[in-house]
Amino acid sequence: MLLLLAPVILFGQSLSHIPGAFADLPLGVRPAGMGGAYTALSNDGNAVFYNPAATAFVSFASLTATATRLFNMVPATYLGVHYPAKNTSWLAGVQQIGDDLLRETTLAVAVAVRAQHLFPASFHSIPYFDRMALSITLRARLASFGNDPAGGENRITGDGRGYAMDLGYFVHLYKLRFGATLHDLIGHFRWQSSGRGRYVQNMPRRLSLGLAYADPSLRFSLDMVPSLYRDLPDRVAVGLETNVAPWLVLRAGVTQNVGGLSENKFVTLGFGVYRLKFKSMFLAIQGGYRTGDIASTYQFSIDLFWPKRR
Repeated sequence: MLLLLAPVILFGQSLSHIPGAFADLPLGVRPAGMGGAYTALSNDGNAVFYNPAATAFVSFASLTATATRLFNMVPATYLGVHYPAKNTSWLAGVQQIGDDLLRETTLAVAVAVRAQHLFPASFHSIPYFDRMALSITLRARLASFGNDPAGGENRITGDGRGYAMDLGYFVHLYKLRFGATLHDLIGHFRWQSSGRGRYVQNMPRRLSLGLAYADPSLRFSLDMVPSLYRDLPDRVAVGLETNVAPWLVLRAGVTQNVGGLSENKFVTLGFGVYRLKFKSMFLAIQGGYRTGDIASTYQFSIDLFWPKRR
């Protein structure tokens, strides 16, 4: 349904579709370490900004907190949580990027439901229906700029407010996973500037398609972000994650444009130290590294996991 609807709802837009704010900057250490190829593997607190539908089959709860300086200049933080209920999975997250010069904050809440619970009458008529899940994500966006005193008394200041809605899909077939997320299916953002007044700058819609292979010791993922507009190139990401020991995970990834004027290529590396017990929970310490044209980025996070019966 997502693939059929996307061309229809996207065709009429004719403005530039390169986002001037709230660009796609992966902050979760695990997905970022895999080059952002996480649409079909989203199974923890990072999933709210990737594909919450994949968490519908996860029985444990998790929390992740990330801190970094993008391009070694811009402070950024991320906090995400996943909590499985009886027939649903609930997720929430907040990420903040920037400082007084320009600060962007995104708040998100999502719910994921297995297809058999959402449409019980179709359980026996659709193949693999019991292995499918759907999700919906609601996001609030806040921004402010020009609050740096170094800009002087005549500096331009302002803020912005907006909202967005995403839809997600997931299916797992043995060790294969497939996911799709339509970001900003519905969205609106309005700026208020001391120099220009009020104006609208909506975010372009984006479709992410993910395919992954997963077993207990090896995960491979491929994400494709097809161009939905003439002025944007396709983008592809590939990620690999392996357990070199039961408690140590190494990961790597590559993401780049396909076609267009620039490759905009990034190479990422990462690690995770798991199974550190803390009371009834398990603690993980993770780190990542991403190359960049301006400067490379280092990321660190602390993750908590605890069992939760559905």
